[in-house]
Amino acid sequence: MEKVDKVDNEIELACIAIAALGFGVDKITEGFYRDVAEHIRGGELYLAFENSEPVAFRIISRKVEGVVYLAGAAKKPNSKRHLIREMTGQILEKENPQSVITRTGNDYVLEEMMYLTSKVVPIEKEASEETIELLAKCGLADKRMRRESLVTPGYYENGPMINSKLGRPQSKDPRVVDFMRKVMPDEEYFRGAAIILVGRRGGL
Repeated sequence: MEKVDKVDNEIELACIAIAALGFGVDKITEGFYRDVAEHIRGGELYLAFENSEPVAFRIISRKVEGVVYLAGAAKKPNSKRHLIREMTGQILEKENPQSVITRTGNDYVLEEMMYLTSKVVPIEKEASEETIELLAKCGLADKRMRRESLVTPGYYENGPMINSKLGRPQSKDPRVVDFMRKVMPDEEYFRGAAIILVGRRGGL
């Protein structure tokens, strides 16, 4: 894995191709291209390689001191299992933030957060006023967000990030499945709902 100091056209095209494969996109539209390009240029980009070819990326940003925001990630379907988790773990080991925040509709991202942090709000601990204040400082407190579950209905305007034809990603962890289906039923998932996850590190 390596950090990209400057995103050139070649790297941009590689990341868009990875994202299209990872999300099961049938056709790369102008909107999809623009969205991925803005993400990879709007944060710190890390790339993983297999046989000298880029196969996965992770984007992070720093919203406030002590917080790392996981702004996006994707990998080629045939690349190493848990590759993004490994990449994220290496980044967090280096950055050593107190909190890790991300937004998703994907079960597997919740699995990753539970693996990489000691406590995840809201699945392992309810969202407190402190959590809501932290999200507000980070510019992540959407007015439509449900404070008890941190779910924002219809956040992704065009539906879930992963192609709906592929169905809904489902964790093998019953805790994740039970929680996600409770706070984000299928009908909301397929309408583009997203949940914010706040992972605490270092026993906090």
